[in-house]
Amino acid sequence: RPSYCPITNWFLKTHKTEESKSELTSKTGTSIAIGVVILYETHDRSILITRRLKSMRTFPNCWVCPGGHIELGESFLEAGTRELKEETGIVLDKNELETYEILTLWESAYPVDLAQGPPRRHHVVVYVHVRAKRTVDEIQLSPDPLEVNAYSWLNHEQLSKICDCKSLMLDEKFQAFVCDENSQYNQSEWPLDILAKADYTQTENLTNGTRWALTQLYARTLKEQLM
Repeated sequence: RPSYCPITNWFLKTHKTEESKSELTSKTGTSIAIGVVILYETHDRSILITRRLKSMRTFPNCWVCPGGHIELGESFLEAGTRELKEETGIVLDKNELETYEILTLWESAYPVDLAQGPPRRHHVVVYVHVRAKRTVDEIQLSPDPLEVNAYSWLNHEQLSKICDCKSLMLDEKFQAFVCDENSQYNQSEWPLDILAKADYTQTENLTNGTRWALTQLYARTLKEQLM
């Protein structure tokens, strides 16, 4: 586990007496939920990311890829497809995919910073990578303003700089479409270092799980290029 893991740190902080063991169980819960996230890649190699609302109970205002819970009887792809449609309006037909696969897993806990309290949400997140036959220009998004307050398409050059922020120039920007008070999404420029900079308090940046999954996807892409 990484040094910032809230589950480990809370355990080490409290696991000293029988009373504190009971406190750990009562405050963090005993169940681990399963979530699924879709890394949606277009034919021209752009990746869709979205920003969560400030009002959300976990990871508010953070950038993620579309995803959520799994309903009874759903496969990972079915759950991810449903969540993708609910959040962004993209209808994913299995027949239009060039490829799809389970890319990686991530153990997620929130809050990440113990200064905000003990972990209250604990998930294992399954990241499913899909590559569509459509390009960015062929896709019409209709995001749900109650779930998505901004979205962006990242190209692979931007992805490489997010994964290796040493090559990032301070003035580099990325294009995002941000929801206004009328639920309209307007294009604006944002500093790319918001996404490239790791911030383990998880304040308006990529979540750690999203960063991990994008890093794995970028590594996979480099490997494919060398083959």
